[in-house]
Amino acid sequence: MRQPKRPSDVAFRQDGRKRHLKDERVQAAPDMPRLPKEIIEHILLFLPARQCFRAAVSLRYIRCRDIALAHMPELTIDSVSRKGQADLLRWCFATGPKMGLAMEHSEDAINFAGSPEVLDFWIAKGYEEHLDADAAFDHASTAPDGGGVPVLEWLKRRGVVRTAPTAMFDRVRKLEVLRWWEQNRGEGYEYSYTVKGMNGATSVPVLDWYKSQGPKYTKSAMRNAEDPAILDWWLRSGLKLKWPRNMLDGTRPAHAPGSCAARWWKENAALVVEKTELAEADEAYERNSDM
Repeated sequence: MRQPKRPSDVAFRQDGRKRHLKDERVQAAPDMPRLPKEIIEHILLFLPARQCFRAAVSLRYIRCRDIALAHMPELTIDSVSRKGQADLLRWCFATGPKMGLAMEHSEDAINFAGSPEVLDFWIAKGYEEHLDADAAFDHASTAPDGGGVPVLEWLKRRGVVRTAPTAMFDRVRKLEVLRWWEQNRGEGYEYSYTVKGMNGATSVPVLDWYKSQGPKYTKSAMRNAEDPAILDWWLRSGLKLKWPRNMLDGTRPAHAPGSCAARWWKENAALVVEKTELAEADEAYERNSDM
């Protein structure tokens, strides 16, 4: 009689609410071909530079990685510095010239550094005199690829203090950066903001932060929101809002037909009428939106 197959590859053991997975090593088939490293490198070099680079990094093929890097046009000293890639930046200076990599960079490379390690690199290179505290604070706080809190902490450790201009603080979109400024207030790191900060928020946690601070906003704050999650937040925030009637009845749609925001308005029109004030016309809306 034929014996049933046993689940030998993976064995499960129930232990209370936890399930443990016993992993058994699987040996490679003896007839599986193994290519010499030189052949694999030759194949990789036929790939586009970006794909070759990724594969070479995964396989730890240093020669292929270096060749691919030198043929990536987007690879510049400034871009590497912005991305906070200290190891790659060191490679650029050590190996880049021999590989034909363009070594030109702006004086702002240190101010737009994306990590403390990159800042340390530039300081060690003697670029401290090019460090502009205002530019560094601005980029770390507001840029999507900015170094955020780690860079702000690096600047603080060096004794750099700054009052954030209102125009800069209104552009902060990361909750952890807002909290950093809040936690360090009174230690030389002051800030203020206008309605533009909350009106332009692109995430619910940032909106929650502004609301907790004593919200500054205009009643028209929902007008430019594109994300349904942001629209939902405003509608359920309990804050006073205003919306023109002709944008709710479809005669003057606020968003492109078929967009996520347009569908949201269509689906939530009744709730908007219930929870917001209605201006009779767009002109009245514009005139009273900040009231």
